Amino acid sequence: MINEKKQRIANYHDQTLKNFVELLGAAGIKDSDHLTRSHIYRRVFMNKVHTFEDIYPSMEPGAMIHEHIPEKYQDDFKKAFVESWH
Repeated sequence: MINEKKQRIANYHDQTLKNFVELLGAAGIKDSDHLTRSHIYRRVFMNKVHTFEDIYPSMEPGAMIHEHIPEKYQDDFKKAFVESWH
């Protein structure tokens, strides 16, 4: 029984990797290092889809420290304190 489960898990993992590579190829991406938030879409309403870049905007390293905060995060940033969250 354990050996059967081990084989099923291995097969599932292999198939997942194969499908991932196929999706990359369909998107015209040659290397997974080139996959970005802009390539991944999420349905947010029944007839509305956004990329992960739209939902979770990228930031430069250190942006929060230097207060170069994307508009989407500005309200949250104002509510955040070291001691608590308001």
